[in-house]
Amino acid sequence: MDEARVQQYVALIQQLLECPSGQEGSILQANGALVDEGFVQVALAVAQQAAQQGDNNVAQFLQQLVGQIAAQLGLGGVDAAKGQPREQGAVLLLQELLQTEMQRLQIQGSPGLNHRFGHGGIQ
Repeated sequence: MDEARVQQYVALIQQLLECPSGQEGSILQANGALVDEGFVQVALAVAQQAAQQGDNNVAQFLQQLVGQIAAQLGLGGVDAAKGQPREQGAVLLLQELLQTEMQRLQIQGSPGLNHRFGHGGIQ
């Protein structure tokens, strides 16, 4: 997975986190080319990072979303009920890429996240 693709996934995840509740399906349909196994892996890494930072609402939202997407895509490498990867090696690499990308984009302090989750965003 190249860095440009990770950037696209992160932008889509940010868009999903900021959208009003109920509009996630429309956003995913509009970005269907990005909804693949790589997106699932990056979203899981973001969820894990959010949980480590105490952003449990964000983590839970992403895990549920990933579980639904993984089930629709028929991915066997994800526990669809929990939105968790069965293999952790790829997730660790993705976390490193993601952390670098999120620092570069400086994703934080979004008003949409304040409204939806009651905090300042992914850091």
